[in-house]
Amino acid sequence: MNQPMRNRVAVLGAGGRAGRSIVQEAARRGLPVVAVVRDPSRHAGFATDGVEVA
Repeated sequence: MNQPMRNRVAVLGAGGRAGRSIVQEAARRGLPVVAVVRDPSRHAGFATDGVEVA
């Protein structure tokens, strides 16, 4: 039970202008990111950055 917590950054509205910038910066810093978008199939490009799309 003493496993280190692995926090993730969830970005709501990740498909918008500000959301995209936040996702890219968080991924650049090496943070695990979940990009929450309306239509995940339209944002498959996030997956190349190691970002989970939901």
